Amino acid sequence: MKSHDIVNILGTIGLVIGVFFAFLPHALHSGLGALIGLGDTPHETHVVIGFVLMIISLAVLGYNNNSFTFWQRKK
Repeated sequence: MKSHDIVNILGTIGLVIGVFFAFLPHALHSGLGALIGLGDTPHETHVVIGFVLMIISLAVLGYNNNSFTFWQRKK
């Protein structure tokens, strides 16, 4: 497996976790938050963490797949 594919997989996993944190109700994602150390944080904190994780994951996926015209890598 190429490193390009591994980055795509990790970016997709990050995107799914970010969407999970940002859009599911607090009662549903507080269990996952407890597993990674965010157990007693307020709902707004989970939403902000989810949005930040989604933005970072989308940037990684876009950069890895040469989707941005201003970030074109030379081949």
